[in-house]
Amino acid sequence: MSDKNRKHISEIITLYLKQFRLDGKLKEVQLTNDWEKLFGKTINRYTRSMKLSSGVLYVYLSSSVVRQELHFSREDMKKSINEHFGEELVRDIVLR
Repeated sequence: MSDKNRKHISEIITLYLKQFRLDGKLKEVQLTNDWEKLFGKTINRYTRSMKLSSGVLYVYLSSSVVRQELHFSREDMKKSINEHFGEELVRDIVLR
């Protein structure tokens, strides 16, 4: 095999994930795992689930009070998530 055809394993995995459109799902799982680190234990405790679809993050909460409080912080949350991932992963946040 010539040096031109050699690729690093991370490059191959990235291409594979993009080809089969799994990279978005992987980032959704990563976001779920990092949620407590990003927003703390209290918000994590009231978060039932979340789904990332076409740049829109749907966050399902078990408390209407927490949902109302977070409603005013959506732009800051979006900024924190995008900075954490180093790209515009989330364009909008919908709280339910």
